[in-house]
Amino acid sequence: MRIGLVYNQDAGRADSLGDLTALLSRHGHEVAAVAHPSDGVASWAGLGLDVVAAAGGDGTIAGTACALAAAEFTVPLAIVPIGTANNIATSLGLPADADAAIDAWPALARRALDIGVATGPWGERRFVESVGGGIVTHGMAVMDRRHDVEATPAAQIRAARRMHADVLTVLEPVTWQLTIDGEDAAGEFLLLEILNVGAVGPRLRLVDASPFDGEFTIVAVAAADRAALRAWIAGEGVTPPMRTWQGREITLHLSDRLHVDDAIVDRPDELPVRVRLAAGAVPVLAAPTESPSRAVHHEEPQLSARPHGSSSHHVLLVQAHCQSTR
Repeated sequence: MRIGLVYNQDAGRADSLGDLTALLSRHGHEVAAVAHPSDGVASWAGLGLDVVAAAGGDGTIAGTACALAAAEFTVPLAIVPIGTANNIATSLGLPADADAAIDAWPALARRALDIGVATGPWGERRFVESVGGGIVTHGMAVMDRRHDVEATPAAQIRAARRMHADVLTVLEPVTWQLTIDGEDAAGEFLLLEILNVGAVGPRLRLVDASPFDGEFTIVAVAAADRAALRAWIAGEGVTPPMRTWQGREITLHLSDRLHVDDAIVDRPDELPVRVRLAAGAVPVLAAPTESPSRAVHHEEPQLSARPHGSSSHHVLLVQAHCQSTR
């Protein structure tokens, strides 16, 4: 295939550009153009590409997908996972190893990836993973201030989860006022995530959420479940009780400081913040039927769910029956 390559040399497991192009060549692919994630892809429209390949972590992959959506590209996105968490790649049912992922491309299906759009005082931002607040945002903020680097991606994930667990011991719950497709879902939460894929941050797989179903999965953890949430993040317990909704349009009338994918935005002074779904906005090469919690061997919790109340948003109580000790 003729490839436009978006490459992030600062990703968690990044090889040199020469090594990466050699790897693609061994699989029979031609690299016709190379760009940094900040360069965009609009200039590639006339290159006759078969795919645009994003080589990096979740930030690079999400940024490339959003750039393709903005440019209304019809060329599909292919993923070369060389990051630390690789939440997007594994949520699409792809191997977490770059060589294995490229080898799998011929067997993958072209599917229509949902893209989220968050509109607030910062303007409009597209996203692939999630928008949220609480422990994920505050944990990200602390990690951004740290400069120590662990030897392996697995060690980095363990360190990040420990740091999130430590932050949670002092984090104050926040009152959220929000509506989901017009229905009230307010509460006092330690975590609230509007998910397009099931995992965020340091491989925190909250639910099985599909980025192909035309809906967000919204997850919240109440203040009363702090101990259970902390134990799960630290790898020492099962997933805590969660309120879970499905929806396409979410309006935040009162919220905590937010993240949009891996970018942290200040607590909005001007509200509301509106989050909507652009269903099927980007073609992507993915497993024909994704099964995020079983796509790769990260020993993620296997989730079961039972109805909790009656709502058009299918409120669920979710608990896991096993947990990894990364």
